[in-house]
Amino acid sequence: MWQFARDQKADLVDEHYYNDPSWFLADNHRYDTYDRSGPHVFVGEYASKGNTYWNALTEASYLTGIERNSDVVELASYALLLSNVDYVNWTPDLIWFDNDQVYGSPSYYVQRMFSRNVGDTVLPST
Repeated sequence: MWQFARDQKADLVDEHYYNDPSWFLADNHRYDTYDRSGPHVFVGEYASKGNTYWNALTEASYLTGIERNSDVVELASYALLLSNVDYVNWTPDLIWFDNDQVYGSPSYYVQRMFSRNVGDTVLPST
């Protein structure tokens, strides 16, 4: 659909990713080679499948790639936001609640960290 988006002179293309943690590690450089003259990207939904610390760490790795390519990735939003612990029909979810409390998943704290600490320098690494 990228060619169609170019033909229509679209400003943004909406990409969604629900993948295993290994995908997020392997695709850290996904946007490094995107065409800067074509439509930009809105990562409308993304999340690794699960709610563990490992999932959150791989998502953080992926977010570094998004930040590194903020000239082409204009917007990104995490997947599902709220889940009742008694009625789980999908994981991952960012915030969990029951009748008495609300608490964030490990991915919630990654999102919080990235929202409060905006990078202004890219350091090369291998």
